[in-house]
Parts: sequence; C-alpha cells; structure tokens
Amino acid sequence: EKKQIEKRLLKTAQEQNDENAVKEHAKKYLLNAADAIINHLEKIKSKIQESQNIDEEEALELIKDINKKIEELESAKLKVEDAETKEEIKEAAKTINAAWKRARVSSEFYVGMIVNKKLEEIIKRSEQLERKLESVLAEIEEKGIDAQAIEEKITKFSEKIEEARAKLEQSEEKFKEAQSTGVEADL
Repeated sequence: EKKQIEKRLLKTAQEQNDENAVKEHAKKYLLNAADAIINHLEKIKSKIQESQNIDEEEALELIKDINKKIEELESAKLKVEDAETKEEIKEAAKTINAAWKRARVSSEFYVGMIVNKKLEEIIKRSEQLERKLESVLAEIEEKGIDAQAIEEKITKFSEKIEEARAKLEQSEEKFKEAQSTGVEADL
C-alpha cells in the first residue's frame, strides 16, 4: 500500500514538474519496493528454517543465499538514500530492479524446493500407511474374512501413491533441469 501511495505521489509530482518532489517520492517508492522484496525473502527464509523436511546443511546454504540477496538490497537502499541527482536515483533503481529479478527467480526456486521436500515426506508417510494396511489386510484374510472391498481400496490407494511418486520424480527432474540451465548460478 505504501508503495502504491508513493507511486501516485510520484506521478503527481512528475505531472507538476516538481523536480524535488519527484526525487523525494522516487526515493521513497524505491525504498518501499526494496523493503517489500526484503520482507518476501525473510518470509521464505523463515519457511526454510521452519521446514523439517530440508536437511540442516541444505537449509544453511539456502539461508546464506537469501542473506546475500538481502544484503544486496540493503546496499541498494543505501544508494537510494544517498542519491541526490536524478541519474543517481535511476542507477539505484536499476540496482533494485536487477536485485528483484534475481530474488524472484531465487524465491521460486526456494519455494519449489520447500514444496518438493514436503511432498517427499507425505509420500513417505503414505508408503508407511500402505504397508500397515497391507499387513492388516493379510491378517483379515488369514482369518478367512472376505476382504475383497478393502483390498480394492488398498489397491487404489497404492496406485495413488505410485502416481504421486511418479509426479514427484518428474518435478525433481524439472528442478534439476532448471538448476542445470544456470538458475542456481543466479541464486
């Protein structure tokens, strides 16, 4: 919301050809934009830290990458604050824009990783449940009880687990593909 207000104020100042107001509102707009990006990265960092599905070493590496992006944005904010000319403000805006583009790609990568790790855990638990169900089914059949309907449901459950596992493997392949195209280098 702050960003939108500053954007409107900036536009008004431009329409009125008020050079000082344009610089002031441009700086505030850029600072608000940088803060929004930093907040977004902080949320992702928090999700990584809270995730029980990402191993500690991997989490530390991801957090280190996020902290670099935040430092880059903080540095860009200092440039904005120190900017006195229109050209300096434009340069700072380019820096923030470039940082945002890198952060956006990175955040998509991080979120994808979090989701994949959660899915791995869900599939693992589903497989455990599948084994328990098959064990119970075997006990029922040993007692001579007709378990045809239960067996059909367990079979459907097993098929769904297999389908989920296949889709997870596909997503992991896509993930690896994205990494090999240089996305990871931008992180």
